Amino acid sequence: KSNFYSTYSDIWWYKLKQGSGVYGVFWDKNEENGLGDISVKKIDLLRFYPEPYISNLQDSRYVFVLSLCSLDEANRRYPDLRLKNGGNLSVKSYFGSEDISDKAVIIDCYERLTVNGRKVLHLTKIIGDTAVYSTKTDPLYMEKGLYNHGLYPFVIDTMIPVEGSPFGMGIIDIGKNAQAQIDKLEYLIERNALISSRQRFLVKRDGGIDPEKLSDLSVDFIECDRNVDDSSIRPIQASPISDTVIKCREN
Repeated sequence: KSNFYSTYSDIWWYKLKQGSGVYGVFWDKNEENGLGDISVKKIDLLRFYPEPYISNLQDSRYVFVLSLCSLDEANRRYPDLRLKNGGNLSVKSYFGSEDISDKAVIIDCYERLTVNGRKVLHLTKIIGDTAVYSTKTDPLYMEKGLYNHGLYPFVIDTMIPVEGSPFGMGIIDIGKNAQAQIDKLEYLIERNALISSRQRFLVKRDGGIDPEKLSDLSVDFIECDRNVDDSSIRPIQASPISDTVIKCREN
């Protein structure tokens, strides 16, 4: 499958940058010409909400997954709702808040319950404040749950695990502090280069020298009213930045 390898590639980029990639492992009854097959999908971390302060995802009481659907499609699936907007939820993306005025926000609420001594997974779909479907009331699933294994159909793949969290750290987390120090040193080095490379002069107010003519490079001869010595005009120049700073930045 062409999208199979693309999914794993996309999640690996996700994992490297953000520290975690989330696989959604579902059963798609439409695969293989209607025979059904496992479908692996990338889950957006910004729309994936397990219980906080847990290490194992399967210990979470609930898992919420948000997705967007066009209003036309949502009204076709659930005509009784008569949706006119996407609800009051604000859906975030990596480009800021999205305009969802023409979409419906669908919340998939996964829940693990203990029924007759075993864990059962249930799914409730919510739009706005209405539960449009639940396996709890579906005769086909109310006893056995959505999947026989009773587990959340998600796998969180972390780059560097973090204690007390199901998520991990990525390259951005590892390098951001060092990069902040590099940026500070870059600023100091560039500022010093601008200051130390510019020739400036300290001119006495009654020294008999016109500062405007002194700064005019097109004038070859500058007249003065009296003898000029170091007490009348003196060049000032900032010292170049220390080699220690340059070496620190390079390291």
